[in-house]
Amino acid sequence: MTTPYDDVLGLSTDEAITILEKRGIPSIRIQMTAPPNKPDRQGEARVVAVRDDGRVLIAAVFRDALAEAETPPSAALREPFREDIP
Repeated sequence: MTTPYDDVLGLSTDEAITILEKRGIPSIRIQMTAPPNKPDRQGEARVVAVRDDGRVLIAAVFRDALAEAETPPSAALREPFREDIP
């Protein structure tokens, strides 16, 4: 299912606000979200959801590149399922 705001998903918050303001949407708010175990605020805030007819942007911070010491996301998908994780 698509919505009229799908085109701003994944954009930086600045880019999304510019687009939505050009569409005549007033008073746009940004609500930040982050995973509870890694509230990392280093990187660029990108739109992950749109609420209230485009007036609320839910954003999360994404780092542009993974550090060399980190496990790449594709490798994490190959890890076996652990039932002990709540």
